[in-house]
Amino acid sequence: MIIRSEFILNIISFFYCMEIAGFCFWPFIILRKSTYPYIINHEKIHFQQFKELYIFGMYFIVVYDFLHGLMLYRNFNKAYRQIRCEQEAYDNMRDPHYLNNRKKYSWLNYRVRSLALK
Repeated sequence: MIIRSEFILNIISFFYCMEIAGFCFWPFIILRKSTYPYIINHEKIHFQQFKELYIFGMYFIVVYDFLHGLMLYRNFNKAYRQIRCEQEAYDNMRDPHYLNNRKKYSWLNYRVRSLALK
């Protein structure tokens, strides 16, 4: 279910200390009122990840990858970009056909990219 709410995203942005355009929190995708189609696609990729990881598995992967990235880089934004599920979503969000062709567990093809953020 897609919810359009500036208010909710402003609160989430405040706690993340960064501007958030969209957020997937099972079973909702929360978007700003005017959002680019690729942001919607990004969040739909996360929605698929939630489904295949049975919701709690997604949270486990996100927390594990974030903490691992935080230990490596000691930087919130770099640690966030090391999350495998985020890497898949960012790499494929501009492909409108990605979800139709996506293989299950595609996020497994991603790992901490030590050179990508230097």
